[in-house]
Amino acid sequence: MLLAKPGCKVLRELTFSANNANLRPDLVVIRWEQCFIVDVTVGFEDTGSLEKAETKKREKYSVLLHEVQTMFGMRRAKVVPIVIGARGPVPRSTKNSLRDLGLDRQALFWWLLVETLKCRKYHT
Repeated sequence: MLLAKPGCKVLRELTFSANNANLRPDLVVIRWEQCFIVDVTVGFEDTGSLEKAETKKREKYSVLLHEVQTMFGMRRAKVVPIVIGARGPVPRSTKNSLRDLGLDRQALFWWLLVETLKCRKYHT
């Protein structure tokens, strides 16, 4: 696994209660004394739709930042939306998010494919 490096832990589909709702990001990655709340979405590539999907994910999971930070005793926490267009385009913001996680361009699609399939098998 690409993120299975010393000092890195990947937790799948933890459920958190916030704002009278249960939130379940795809992954919580603990690495470099930081928590990354990662959620993957594939969206239709209409004008501005990928940017809207990213904003929606950031807003949705930002309520968990303090809780995750406290839960794992980390100095920082960050929401990292991974947004991919239905036909494959990757917005610059997603490339930046992957860089935050320490992934290179070659690892991008393999990591997304493997982790998304692992998470999505529970949703069928």
